Amino acid sequence: MMSEDTEAATADRITASVGINAEDHRGQLRMAERLAQEYTGRLLHVHEIGWHVWTGKYWAPDRDGGAMRNVRDTLKAGLHEAAEMAFGSDESKKLYTDVRTCESAAGMKGVLGIASCLDGLSAAPDRLNEDPHLFNCTMGTIDLRNGAVRDHSPADLITKIAGCGFGAAPTFERFLGEILPDEEVRAFVQRLLGYAMLGTVREHVMAIWTGSGKNGKSTLIETVKRAFGGYGITAEPELLLHREGAHPTGQADLMGVRLAVISETGEGQKMSASTVKRLCGGDTIRARRMRQDFIEFAPSHTLIMLTNFAPKVPGDDPALWRRLLMVPFDVVIAEPDPSLPEQLALELDGVLTWLYEGYRAYHQIGLAPPGAVTRRTAEYQASSDVLARFLDERTQANVNSAVGARELYGAWSTWCQGSGEEGGSEVVFAAAMARHGHAKRKSGSMIYPGLLLLSQ
Repeated sequence: MMSEDTEAATADRITASVGINAEDHRGQLRMAERLAQEYTGRLLHVHEIGWHVWTGKYWAPDRDGGAMRNVRDTLKAGLHEAAEMAFGSDESKKLYTDVRTCESAAGMKGVLGIASCLDGLSAAPDRLNEDPHLFNCTMGTIDLRNGAVRDHSPADLITKIAGCGFGAAPTFERFLGEILPDEEVRAFVQRLLGYAMLGTVREHVMAIWTGSGKNGKSTLIETVKRAFGGYGITAEPELLLHREGAHPTGQADLMGVRLAVISETGEGQKMSASTVKRLCGGDTIRARRMRQDFIEFAPSHTLIMLTNFAPKVPGDDPALWRRLLMVPFDVVIAEPDPSLPEQLALELDGVLTWLYEGYRAYHQIGLAPPGAVTRRTAEYQASSDVLARFLDERTQANVNSAVGARELYGAWSTWCQGSGEEGGSEVVFAAAMARHGHAKRKSGSMIYPGLLLLSQ
């Protein structure tokens, strides 16, 4: 079998021997190559996603037939060029024929189909937003490594843009001091949101902003999300909640995103631990949009959940709890200013400056959660460990005692029914007991040694 280099050399020799110019094609291929010559840097086909157009600042999905109009203009240019050639010349006739054969709907689609694979007009999905240190905004592209702002370039293959530049934000700063009076928590939130500017998953965490209503957390995140522009999205709560058979469309929305906000889960809703771990873990995401093929992409997002009611999560899953950070928003604003969101929207340039300063602080010391965050997280974990609560209420440690496995599981099931919790199967219960240091063993029958079951 010939190597690729040998095959290419053989093709070149054959081409030269018969006097074929590799650039001299006919029909749709010729028009596709002309399209590439004219629109490289302005038109791009991303495999498995579709056509994009260069706006002058970033690559945007072609939602209004721009690529097809470019084909039309290429054909018009070809007719104009043929008309300017020597009348009746062979080259004029060939060009005229090539254009005319492409003027039908099928012909134009054929030109686009060929062009979608040509160098200069095509890219793989993983080439988009490939450099995680580039953050695009209205004034240019920020290089987070050194803070330099350079001109927008189609070669960067960036598909997002923030809706602002740099500036001051005095109203925003005062607002932050009001809703987060703890300086350490305020600085942590700034580092967290600054870290979100980075387009790669390093920290494997999800922050949960919690607190009753009228505490400013929604106004803060909406303002920050405005500053992030196309880099920020509001995801549906179902993305992380336990729901069987969910379509992976919500995960596809995370492609290229830096800040993903999940807002207001309902009371008592159950979080999918496996989904949280997967979406925070940094592994490649495989997802698809409705009626489209699956695509794979490297995660670039930071997840932040806002909720008045913290969702139910397993309390005995160490891998999950390494990822969760509970951020307390405990201040209640008695009389919120209804015009505040509009005031903050006028300071988005300053908000982006604040975010970049947060990134610089993160780069220096990491996230460094303060005591208020670690304490609230520990409290949440303790309240989420349903089995630990059962063991605390219904059993007592006693090295000389043992309780039958069936008896303890029956007590657990009854306790769960009375507490409004899900008991699960006996197999699930036994696995959870083992994680809590109480593995069952056989002594005539299956028992849990070292435990005494208390009477109700």
